[in-house]
Amino acid sequence: MGMTSSDAAYAALRQDALEQLGRSHVVGAGDCGSGSDADSANEEGMRVPVGITNAGDGRLVDMRPPHVQLVACEQAYAELVASRNFRHAVHTLITRLSLTKLVYGREHIAVAQGHITLGRAYFELLNYPKQALDHGQRAKAMHAHLKQHRAEHHLHRHQLAALAASALCLMGQALVELNRAEEAVKALRRSLHLTQAVSKHRLEKDATARPSASKKGKAARRAKSPTAAGRTKSTASASASSLSSSSRAASAKAPAKTADVDNQGTAALDREEVRARVYLCRALMQQDKTADAETEASELQHILDTRAVASSDPPLAILAYTALAENTAAASKQVAFLQHACDIAEESKQPVDAKVQCWIRLAEAHAAQDNLAEAETLFAKALDVLAHDFDAHTNTILSIQESRARVLVRQNRRQEAIDLLSDVKERVMAKFGQFSLRTANVCHFLGSLYLAVGDNDSALACFQERHEALRHAKGANHALTQETKQLVESLSHEEKPPPIRP
Repeated sequence: MGMTSSDAAYAALRQDALEQLGRSHVVGAGDCGSGSDADSANEEGMRVPVGITNAGDGRLVDMRPPHVQLVACEQAYAELVASRNFRHAVHTLITRLSLTKLVYGREHIAVAQGHITLGRAYFELLNYPKQALDHGQRAKAMHAHLKQHRAEHHLHRHQLAALAASALCLMGQALVELNRAEEAVKALRRSLHLTQAVSKHRLEKDATARPSASKKGKAARRAKSPTAAGRTKSTASASASSLSSSSRAASAKAPAKTADVDNQGTAALDREEVRARVYLCRALMQQDKTADAETEASELQHILDTRAVASSDPPLAILAYTALAENTAAASKQVAFLQHACDIAEESKQPVDAKVQCWIRLAEAHAAQDNLAEAETLFAKALDVLAHDFDAHTNTILSIQESRARVLVRQNRRQEAIDLLSDVKERVMAKFGQFSLRTANVCHFLGSLYLAVGDNDSALACFQERHEALRHAKGANHALTQETKQLVESLSHEEKPPPIRP
């Protein structure tokens, strides 16, 4: 499947865009007007890419050609994702899709791929399955059109198969999250079938290419003259020899580049298959088809064991090992899979949030097996990492502290749990207010612990605060409010209340 003239033209456009993005010029402070951009420019001015001009009202306007802006969007998207600015990253992809239509034309395969990229960003970065499903369906509709006009667009059938596989996989993932399991299973199974067909074609193509390359190498060696080594060369013949050597060197490098491209394509297919199997397992579990889910989980484990998914896409490998843990009833296997996910997160230097989620899942698995010391250590580790920025990680920190308190209670370390939850209560009231549901829940947990250690006065104070919070949040006649009111009255009259499990 060689490069068409159209592909070559777009490759040249991209190279030109990269060269233009590398050039910049200085805009003086006086040229920027009085806007925010002007405020950020010092007396010497600020450096911006060539093609960015002053609009006259303090704004800088991008006047670069669409193909240059397209590549700039791709670069900006990568930077925004790295900085965890997901909402702006998705907005950048929306702009990128519009620019793709301008550069390639509305019916080009790159537009369909742009829909898949945008849909996957909606799904993975913002957790918006409806938007992801919409873009997957648009890509699938474009695939149907391109399939009818394949010759006109110079497309190989396996290019279209790969496009359809990606679109169906994205649709299947979104359908799982929307609890439309039956539709999801159909889409994901079809995606797997297409992905495996493309992989098979690629393997056959590679097998055919290797003997051809070997024959060419032998022919080149036979063409060398054994008598040429002892001759004295003229300047002209030396130059010709030098050019010939350069050509041979370039030819030698070309197969390596092709191999790199093929390896990247194979890795992409592996990732697509892993995504499809992860969500197929979840869809089958939604249908209570446990045996089928276990079969798919076995296939998923085989892929992870035999292919370099962890190195090519660590977040996807973490997701896959988490799915394996969800689909096994053996507690020891659950811990092993989740430990593997933690190892990948730490070795690949994933963001703090990703590592913390791995530790939490592993801690909960240990707690379920009564490995309480290991669970408490992992919860403490997660808290230490997040403690420096409470405002940014409030919900996660509070959730971990409550889980850790439960582990301490199970270890009969009730006083430590009370101290921990007292701190949680102060933080919750400061962050969410005295009458929030979160305050009511923490007061219930803490009050129950006070009852367990026989401190009825402290318990009464906690349940009174819970009652007030519930009265404001849910109303005086709500069942929880009435139940808490009865408990407060019981404690006020110093009657022994019914036992409450934290």
